[in-house]
Amino acid sequence: MARTPDIRMPDLTGRRALITGGNSGLGFETAKRLLAAGAEVIITSRSAEKGADAVRRLEARRAGPSGASGGSGGSGGSAGSGASGSSGAPGSSGAPGAPGAPASLSDGSAGTAGTDSASTARGAASSGDGFADNDHGAPVGAHDSATSGGSAEYTNASFGASGTTGRGSVRAVPLDLANLGSVRRLADEIVGDGHPLDLLFNNAGVMAVPRRTLTDDGFELQFGTNHLGHFALTGRLLPALMRSDAARVVTMSSIVHWMGRIDFEDLQSENRYSAWGAYGQSKLANLMFAKELARRNASLGWGVLSLAAHPGFSRTNLQSSGPNLGRTKPSRLMKGMNAMPGMTQSAAEGALPELFAATNDEVLGGDYFGPSGLFELTGEPNFAHFARRAENEKQAALLWLRSEELTGVSFPTD
Repeated sequence: MARTPDIRMPDLTGRRALITGGNSGLGFETAKRLLAAGAEVIITSRSAEKGADAVRRLEARRAGPSGASGGSGGSGGSAGSGASGSSGAPGSSGAPGAPGAPASLSDGSAGTAGTDSASTARGAASSGDGFADNDHGAPVGAHDSATSGGSAEYTNASFGASGTTGRGSVRAVPLDLANLGSVRRLADEIVGDGHPLDLLFNNAGVMAVPRRTLTDDGFELQFGTNHLGHFALTGRLLPALMRSDAARVVTMSSIVHWMGRIDFEDLQSENRYSAWGAYGQSKLANLMFAKELARRNASLGWGVLSLAAHPGFSRTNLQSSGPNLGRTKPSRLMKGMNAMPGMTQSAAEGALPELFAATNDEVLGGDYFGPSGLFELTGEPNFAHFARRAENEKQAALLWLRSEELTGVSFPTD
């Protein structure tokens, strides 16, 4: 019988984490594991009702998530010094999460930000179009839904839903990544309370929306939510992250980044819209942002470790909330892919790469993690393959500049 993938979690007592889209799917599973490890967790949701319900469900799981918390699960792995550059293919020995690899997780800290080095980021770059580069829907790197529609207006930045679960604590706060005003309000609250933010999970997103839809600020929904919303949130939260002695930002990308191209002449898909093309562009932008954030941290000394992850093909509500948006019937593509035996994994398993990136003490800035199984659809966390264009520094710098212009959020330059 195949074992269920898992990782070891360090003690996160005293650490504060914020998870976008933490009310369901991968974000909810990530919150469960962080809570069991003792962290103070802030989950975001567009809906007060869903946020409060998520807090209640987390409180009801005081025994912790399935699998050991703070102890051994599967192979936690370490980012062994022998794995590097374009040769570290998933599943190779010595890489994080490789079967049989020794666990090397810190016991009270989420790592040391000072080890960030953009020049030594690991993963497996490829110049080819990749196994997921097609126009018919690649294996889906699903993560939590931010959904579309008009944003809720809040008079304050707290739902008032909170609780204590195991050794950690949890509260839900409002956030609509498709509304930059909502992003600003939440960031102002977090930065304004004076406490450090140790972990930021840029986790929420929308996927393969059938018809071109706009955010409240007039951006194409997928690019605006998945990339611009998280870009703005990270920039506005940087003062709180810099208060931490070991801050990390984990940005979720997807296998589908392989089919993405950054079209600087048509970032909002006004001239031509493709549901999967727009999703691929947003996920490539996520990965480029994570790597560029690592490079800028290395040169400017913010003390913030930037990493990226993808969840393989995980069964979450994203697969219906995006492709089915505006449809009267479920997407046949999603139904078919979910029916493939052995090619999907649970949301709890899909959350492991971002948890690994957030807690392993030997990761380096710019590292990218995903499942280690066939086509990186399922399995234990390991270095993930990525398209070589994800490390195009010239395009990444231009994307950063355009993102600052579009969001009005600038990162410090000295």
